[in-house]
Amino acid sequence: MADDLGWNDVGFHGSEILTPNIDQLAANGIELDNYYVSPRCGPTRAQFLSGTQSLQTLFTHRLV
Repeated sequence: MADDLGWNDVGFHGSEILTPNIDQLAANGIELDNYYVSPRCGPTRAQFLSGTQSLQTLFTHRLV
């Protein structure tokens, strides 16, 4: 999981940027190509790591 990584920023999606390690992970693992994220990274990370929706993690808003 990487922050601010666009669709065409990895080699296995046809990028000019060389990403051999990420390409190998995509070839030998599972690619999440239909994953919806929250506007902030915290809730998205909580969803990804727990496997639940952000409302179920109780981590939906930034604490100030």
